[in-house]
Amino acid sequence: MKYLVLVLVSTFLLGSIARAEDHIWSKQGTVLSFFQGYEGIGHVKSSRVYSPDHQKYVLLDFKADKGDGATIPDVAIPVVSIIAGKQIIPVELDEEWVQVEVLWSPDSKSLALTGAFNAYTNSTKILHLTADGSQATPLSELQKNMALLYPPCKALDALTDVCNADEDGASFNYASVAWADPHTVVIMAEVPCSSFEGGIMCQVEGYELDTRTGRIVSRMTARQLKQRWQSSLAFNLHIPSAPEWQSSTQSHPLP
Repeated sequence: MKYLVLVLVSTFLLGSIARAEDHIWSKQGTVLSFFQGYEGIGHVKSSRVYSPDHQKYVLLDFKADKGDGATIPDVAIPVVSIIAGKQIIPVELDEEWVQVEVLWSPDSKSLALTGAFNAYTNSTKILHLTADGSQATPLSELQKNMALLYPPCKALDALTDVCNADEDGASFNYASVAWADPHTVVIMAEVPCSSFEGGIMCQVEGYELDTRTGRIVSRMTARQLKQRWQSSLAFNLHIPSAPEWQSSTQSHPLP
Protein backbone atom coordinates (compact mmCIF):
# COMPACT_ATOMS: atom_id res chain seq x y z
CA MET A 1 0.00 0.00 0.00
CA LYS A 2 1.44 3.41 -0.98
CA TYR A 3 1.11 6.36 1.36
CA LEU A 4 0.21 9.69 -0.20
CA VAL A 5 1.91 12.94 0.83
CA LEU A 6 0.19 16.07 -0.40
CA VAL A 7 1.98 19.43 -0.36
CA LEU A 8 -0.47 22.28 0.05
CA VAL A 9 0.91 25.64 -1.10
CA SER A 10 -1.22 29.15 -0.27
CA THR A 11 13.82 15.55 5.46
CA PHE A 12 19.31 7.45 11.75
CA LEU A 13 18.47 7.35 15.29
CA LEU A 14 14.96 6.20 15.85
CA GLY A 15 14.69 4.93 19.36
CA SER A 16 11.07 5.68 20.15
CA ILE A 17 7.88 7.02 18.61
CA ALA A 18 8.49 10.64 17.62
CA ARG A 19 6.04 13.43 18.36
CA ALA A 20 5.51 16.44 16.07
CA GLU A 21 8.00 18.57 18.01
CA ASP A 22 10.75 15.94 17.98
CA HIS A 23 13.75 15.81 15.66
CA ILE A 24 15.38 12.64 14.41
CA TRP A 25 18.01 13.71 11.89
CA SER A 26 17.93 17.52 11.64
CA LYS A 27 17.50 20.11 14.38
CA GLN A 28 15.59 22.21 11.86
CA GLY A 29 13.29 19.36 10.86
CA THR A 30 9.81 18.55 12.15
CA VAL A 31 8.61 14.97 12.53
CA LEU A 32 5.16 13.74 11.55
CA SER A 33 4.38 10.34 13.05
CA PHE A 34 2.01 7.83 11.48
CA PHE A 35 1.82 5.64 14.59
CA GLN A 36 -1.40 7.22 15.87
CA GLY A 37 -3.22 5.75 12.87
CA TYR A 38 -2.95 2.28 14.36
CA GLU A 39 -5.49 3.31 17.00
CA GLY A 40 -8.22 3.93 14.43
CA ILE A 41 -9.73 6.99 12.76
CA GLY A 42 -11.39 8.21 15.95
CA HIS A 43 -8.04 8.73 17.68
CA VAL A 44 -6.06 10.72 15.10
CA LYS A 45 -5.31 14.41 14.68
CA SER A 46 -4.05 16.22 11.61
CA SER A 47 -0.71 18.08 11.76
CA ARG A 48 0.90 20.83 9.70
CA VAL A 49 4.49 21.87 9.07
CA TYR A 50 4.66 25.41 7.69
CA SER A 51 7.29 26.71 5.29
CA PRO A 52 9.58 29.56 6.47
CA ASP A 53 7.45 32.12 4.60
CA HIS A 54 4.28 30.64 6.17
CA GLN A 55 2.61 30.54 2.74
CA LYS A 56 2.82 26.76 2.33
CA TYR A 57 2.56 23.75 4.57
CA VAL A 58 2.87 20.00 4.67
CA LEU A 59 -0.28 18.37 6.00
CA LEU A 60 -0.57 15.00 7.69
CA ASP A 61 -4.12 13.68 7.72
CA PHE A 62 -5.68 10.22 7.88
CA LYS A 63 -8.33 8.26 6.03
CA ALA A 64 -10.26 5.32 7.45
CA ASP A 65 -9.42 1.79 6.38
CA LYS A 66 -11.94 -0.75 7.56
CA GLY A 67 -10.69 -4.06 8.87
CA ASP A 68 -12.44 -7.38 8.46
CA GLY A 69 -13.95 -7.33 11.93
CA ALA A 70 -11.84 -10.30 12.99
CA THR A 71 -8.10 -10.57 12.36
CA ILE A 72 -7.60 -7.17 10.70
CA PRO A 73 -8.58 -4.17 12.87
CA ASP A 74 -9.85 -0.79 11.67
CA VAL A 75 -6.93 1.59 11.13
CA ALA A 76 -6.37 5.13 9.90
CA ILE A 77 -4.13 5.38 6.83
CA PRO A 78 -1.80 8.42 6.77
CA VAL A 79 -2.17 10.87 3.90
CA VAL A 80 0.55 13.50 3.74
CA SER A 81 0.00 16.46 1.45
CA ILE A 82 1.67 19.85 0.30
CA ILE A 83 -0.55 23.07 -0.01
CA ALA A 84 -0.05 26.19 -2.19
CA GLY A 85 -3.09 28.36 -2.10
CA LYS A 86 -5.81 26.08 -3.44
CA GLN A 87 -3.31 23.71 -4.99
CA ILE A 88 -2.93 20.24 -3.45
CA ILE A 89 0.14 18.30 -4.58
CA PRO A 90 0.10 14.53 -3.99
CA VAL A 91 3.45 12.95 -3.16
CA GLU A 92 3.96 9.20 -3.09
CA LEU A 93 5.97 8.11 -0.06
CA ASP A 94 7.84 4.88 0.51
CA GLU A 95 5.22 2.46 1.77
CA GLU A 96 7.31 1.24 4.72
CA TRP A 97 7.70 4.69 6.28
CA VAL A 98 6.18 4.95 9.75
CA GLN A 99 7.09 8.62 10.19
CA VAL A 100 8.61 11.42 8.16
CA GLU A 101 10.78 14.41 9.04
CA VAL A 102 10.04 17.57 7.04
CA LEU A 103 12.87 20.02 6.32
CA TRP A 104 11.92 23.12 4.32
CA SER A 105 14.50 25.02 2.27
CA PRO A 106 15.20 28.59 3.44
CA ASP A 107 13.40 30.10 0.42
CA SER A 108 10.30 27.91 0.96
CA LYS A 109 10.48 26.61 -2.62
CA SER A 110 11.76 23.11 -1.84
CA LEU A 111 11.57 20.58 0.95
CA ALA A 112 13.26 17.38 1.99
CA LEU A 113 11.36 14.44 3.44
CA THR A 114 13.27 11.79 5.36
CA GLY A 115 11.33 8.74 6.42
CA ALA A 116 12.11 5.90 8.81
CA PHE A 117 11.33 2.23 8.31
CA ASN A 118 12.75 1.11 11.66
CA ALA A 119 15.56 1.92 14.10
CA TYR A 120 18.33 1.54 11.51
CA THR A 121 16.81 2.03 8.05
CA ASN A 122 15.71 5.27 6.41
CA SER A 123 15.56 7.10 3.08
CA THR A 124 15.08 10.66 1.83
CA LYS A 125 13.20 12.45 -0.92
CA ILE A 126 13.77 16.05 -2.05
CA LEU A 127 10.97 17.95 -3.80
CA HIS A 128 11.05 21.30 -5.62
CA LEU A 129 7.66 23.00 -5.87
CA THR A 130 6.59 24.07 -9.36
CA ALA A 131 3.64 25.93 -10.83
CA ASP A 132 1.84 22.66 -11.57
CA GLY A 133 3.05 20.39 -8.78
CA SER A 134 6.44 19.21 -7.60
CA GLN A 135 9.62 17.80 -9.10
CA ALA A 136 11.74 15.19 -7.32
CA THR A 137 15.53 15.54 -7.21
CA PRO A 138 17.21 12.46 -8.72
CA LEU A 139 19.41 10.63 -6.19
CA SER A 140 21.09 8.13 -8.51
CA GLU A 141 24.45 9.95 -8.60
CA LEU A 142 24.56 10.04 -4.81
CA GLN A 143 23.63 6.37 -4.51
CA LYS A 144 26.15 5.27 -7.13
CA ASN A 145 28.91 7.20 -5.35
CA MET A 146 28.16 5.45 -2.06
CA ALA A 147 28.22 2.07 -3.82
CA LEU A 148 31.58 2.98 -5.37
CA LEU A 149 33.04 3.96 -2.00
CA TYR A 150 31.57 0.96 -0.18
CA PRO A 151 31.07 -1.88 -2.69
CA PRO A 152 28.84 -4.23 -0.69
CA CYS A 153 30.08 -7.54 -2.06
CA LYS A 154 33.73 -6.68 -1.32
CA ALA A 155 33.06 -6.14 2.39
CA LEU A 156 34.45 -8.63 4.86
CA ASP A 157 31.81 -11.21 5.86
CA ALA A 158 29.30 -9.81 3.37
CA LEU A 159 26.18 -11.93 2.85
CA THR A 160 25.76 -12.70 -0.84
CA ASP A 161 21.99 -12.15 -1.02
CA VAL A 162 22.22 -8.86 0.88
CA CYS A 163 25.22 -7.45 -0.95
CA ASN A 164 23.79 -8.29 -4.38
CA ALA A 165 20.65 -6.33 -3.49
CA ASP A 166 22.78 -3.39 -2.25
CA GLU A 167 25.09 -3.09 -5.26
CA ASP A 168 23.54 0.10 -6.67
CA GLY A 169 23.60 1.87 -3.29
CA ALA A 170 19.86 2.59 -3.35
CA SER A 171 19.17 0.55 -0.20
CA PHE A 172 21.72 2.41 1.92
CA ASN A 173 20.46 5.02 4.41
CA TYR A 174 20.04 8.64 3.33
CA ALA A 175 18.88 11.53 5.52
CA SER A 176 18.55 15.24 4.67
CA VAL A 177 20.04 17.09 7.64
CA ALA A 178 20.42 20.74 6.55
CA TRP A 179 20.26 23.25 3.71
CA ALA A 180 23.58 24.88 2.73
CA ASP A 181 21.60 27.33 0.55
CA PRO A 182 18.18 27.29 -1.17
CA HIS A 183 19.45 24.91 -3.89
CA THR A 184 21.90 22.75 -1.93
CA VAL A 185 20.82 20.12 0.58
CA VAL A 186 23.19 18.38 3.00
CA ILE A 187 22.67 14.62 3.09
CA MET A 188 24.08 12.09 5.52
CA ALA A 189 24.59 8.75 3.79
CA GLU A 190 25.15 5.59 5.81
CA VAL A 191 25.58 1.89 5.24
CA PRO A 192 22.89 0.38 7.50
CA CYS A 193 24.17 -0.59 10.95
CA SER A 194 23.37 -4.25 10.45
CA SER A 195 25.75 -7.19 10.68
CA PHE A 196 24.26 -8.29 7.35
CA GLU A 197 26.42 -5.56 5.75
CA GLY A 198 29.63 -7.16 7.01
CA GLY A 199 32.76 -5.02 7.22
CA ILE A 200 31.14 -1.85 5.89
CA MET A 201 28.28 -1.62 8.39
CA CYS A 202 27.69 1.87 9.84
CA GLN A 203 30.07 3.63 7.41
CA VAL A 204 29.09 7.30 6.91
CA GLU A 205 29.68 9.92 4.23
CA GLY A 206 28.29 13.43 3.86
CA TYR A 207 27.17 15.10 0.63
CA GLU A 208 26.12 18.52 -0.55
CA LEU A 209 23.68 17.91 -3.39
CA ASP A 210 22.37 20.36 -6.01
CA THR A 211 18.62 19.85 -5.76
CA ARG A 212 18.03 21.20 -9.29
CA THR A 213 20.13 18.53 -10.98
CA GLY A 214 20.93 15.84 -8.41
CA ARG A 215 24.65 16.45 -8.98
CA ILE A 216 27.09 16.12 -6.09
CA VAL A 217 28.51 19.53 -5.16
CA SER A 218 30.92 18.12 -2.58
CA ARG A 219 31.54 14.96 -0.58
CA MET A 220 32.63 14.80 3.05
CA THR A 221 34.06 12.05 5.16
CA ALA A 222 32.22 11.31 8.40
CA ARG A 223 34.75 13.42 10.27
CA GLN A 224 34.32 16.35 7.88
CA LEU A 225 30.53 16.05 8.08
CA LYS A 226 30.74 16.21 11.85
CA GLN A 227 33.09 19.22 11.80
CA ARG A 228 30.95 21.21 9.36
CA TRP A 229 27.39 20.19 10.21
CA GLN A 230 27.24 18.72 13.74
CA SER A 231 25.42 21.88 14.89
CA SER A 232 22.55 21.00 12.53
CA LEU A 233 22.34 17.32 13.46
CA ALA A 234 19.74 16.16 15.97
CA PHE A 235 22.16 13.56 17.33
CA ASN A 236 25.86 13.26 18.10
CA LEU A 237 27.46 11.81 14.98
CA HIS A 238 29.70 8.86 15.81
CA ILE A 239 32.81 8.49 13.65
CA PRO A 240 32.88 4.84 12.51
CA SER A 241 35.99 2.71 12.55
CA ALA A 242 37.66 1.89 9.23
CA PRO A 243 35.80 -0.49 6.92
CA GLU A 244 37.00 -4.07 6.63
CA TRP A 245 37.39 -5.70 3.23
CA GLN A 246 37.75 -9.24 1.95
CA SER A 247 41.15 -8.35 0.50
CA SER A 248 43.90 -6.14 1.90
CA THR A 249 44.15 -4.53 -1.54
CA GLN A 250 40.74 -2.88 -1.11
CA SER A 251 40.90 0.50 0.58
CA HIS A 252 38.64 3.48 1.04
CA PRO A 253 39.05 5.85 -1.93
CA LEU A 254 40.66 9.20 -1.22
CA PRO A 255 38.33 12.20 -0.81
